[in-house]
Amino acid sequence: TPRTFVSGASTQSLAATGLQTAIPTETFTNEVGLARDVHAGRLRPGTEAVVYADSASRRTPRNQQRSPGRFYRLAARAAHVHGLLFIAAPSPSLVSVIAPHTPPARQTQEFLKLRIPAAAARNADAYEVEGQGIETSPDAFAAFVKSAVAQAARARPGIELLGGLSTRVPHADVNANTLFDAYLRTDLLVSGYGFDAPGAAGSTACRACTGHADPAVGFLRKLRRLDG
Repeated sequence: TPRTFVSGASTQSLAATGLQTAIPTETFTNEVGLARDVHAGRLRPGTEAVVYADSASRRTPRNQQRSPGRFYRLAARAAHVHGLLFIAAPSPSLVSVIAPHTPPARQTQEFLKLRIPAAAARNADAYEVEGQGIETSPDAFAAFVKSAVAQAARARPGIELLGGLSTRVPHADVNANTLFDAYLRTDLLVSGYGFDAPGAAGSTACRACTGHADPAVGFLRKLRRLDG
């Protein structure tokens, strides 16, 4: 991607791994916590970008779940006042709070109908499509990414568009081929991907460490072969 964001990293840790040009980033699921840490100067040394990734979980307060547009605007304001890049990454799970009678199978459609991508992207520098729950169906994943990035781009012309991939999807078998198919069907729609895998910041499991096949490693090997 034109800019590589590494969440949980500092300038020192990036330099130690040979990623000096990457952007140290911190991720928040609570806008109040984001604003507090930004204004108080509590971010890791060298942090240049912050992500606000709200969802229908206990990590995001209920009032923020109900009014994502308002809190994305507040989070962007806090970031920009301090010269930070702001990345919006709303989860479709917010629909379960805003429109609780929506069947799970229609959650992504309702997410688009509520125009949450537009509301989140309107003041952001980058938008990440959180479609990990449907990546096991490459066609559905591609359709959702296409609609979400189109909505975000109309709300904020010139915004950087990212797709989200993950090996940690509850009750689903996500393997290297699944991830690769999702990538192939969306790589022309986005400039890069957010990747959540065992071993990443906040992860509690590492399949590679326990001897099981790691789909993240297999996926990255496929990408490497594709590049040449």
